[in-house]
Amino acid sequence: MPDSGQRVLLLAPTKKDAIAGLELLRGAGLECLACASLAELCRRIPEGVGAVIVPDEAAVGEGADALKAAIRDQPPWSNLPILILTAAGPTHRRRVRALLELGDVTLLKRPLEAAEFLNAVRTALRDRRRQYQVKEYIAEQARQSEELREADRRKDEFLAMLAHELRNPLAPIRNGLAILQMAGTDPKVIHRTHGMMSRQVDHLGRLVDDLLDVSRITRGKVELRLETVDLNGVLARAAESARPLIEARRHRLIVT
Repeated sequence: MPDSGQRVLLLAPTKKDAIAGLELLRGAGLECLACASLAELCRRIPEGVGAVIVPDEAAVGEGADALKAAIRDQPPWSNLPILILTAAGPTHRRRVRALLELGDVTLLKRPLEAAEFLNAVRTALRDRRRQYQVKEYIAEQARQSEELREADRRKDEFLAMLAHELRNPLAPIRNGLAILQMAGTDPKVIHRTHGMMSRQVDHLGRLVDDLLDVSRITRGKVELRLETVDLNGVLARAAESARPLIEARRHRLIVT
């Protein structure tokens, strides 16, 4: 597939010059499109172009504002090479200044040797190729920056959730320690409280394991462990976690 970023747009002074220019450029292995008018050339620029070749009368004459607008509307990374074919003999200083205001301009005196012409076009295309490399570099940097922002956002969300979850097992464990201090040697209370604390410590350990695996967090690949569970056990652990807060506020929880 042709690379539009290396395509040459040619607006020749005459039809004969257009045919000769096309043959010369294509014979040198360069992609070239001859435009019938300056308006067509300006329409083609946004499609992707490596260099533009126009006669000086088109660059400063009627319709030149359209060319200036097309060049001005290029993206920030773009500095489109413009090869301007000037008439033989000296060019008026004011005209030169007007041509140079277009941007990255190279003035070529007519008539010129084929080798000189091809060398100027190839130089312009090399410059253009570097611009496209800069564009790709900027796009890659922007993509990596967005990935870093997304990873940071995921990490913040996960840590916020985990910080909330880490508090849940601590309350029943603290409550269990208080119960053990008051239970004395009652084996039933000790056994029940020990089981509750053991379950909460296991849950706390799993949360800490998730916290330590930071790479999974930043990649958004937190693993969900799927298993069949006893709903009675899930409800019991939920009530167990909430019981210290329930008792602190002197509420009564009945589980059926």
